[in-house]
Amino acid sequence: MEQIWEQVRTECAKFDINSTIKQALAVANRENVDPNIEILIRRHYSHTRNDSGIANARHRIGESAATSIFESATKVLEMTFEELVQKIDSSDYDVSNITEEALYKWHNFFHDGSELEAIHIAILMFGDDILRTNWSRALSAAFKIARNK
Repeated sequence: MEQIWEQVRTECAKFDINSTIKQALAVANRENVDPNIEILIRRHYSHTRNDSGIANARHRIGESAATSIFESATKVLEMTFEELVQKIDSSDYDVSNITEEALYKWHNFFHDGSELEAIHIAILMFGDDILRTNWSRALSAAFKIARNK
């Protein structure tokens, strides 16, 4: 799994995560964004039943939400797989289904995890299904390991 995670984090580190976060927050705030981006993000938010980590961050964190999420997402992409497992183990993510399929579709991941959600949305925007599959595979494995500790 370490190799898959390494590939995922290397590819995702090339994305403009900051822009992704700002656009996701803009959609949550009902601000104007590119219509194609808005459709993609709204479709993603529909899987969260409007209980998205990013959308919730604007209430929890306020004006600095974009900066805070970006810094956290950047840290995640700098982590080894073991460090990702440790982060998950020490965090209070509200995830009821940690299967690869559920994380691929971002079902049952609510409230928190805005840094993980930002990476997920960036992958959706990039449109690489292999990367999305590997992301969900690595994340699912990390959650399963953390929960079995």
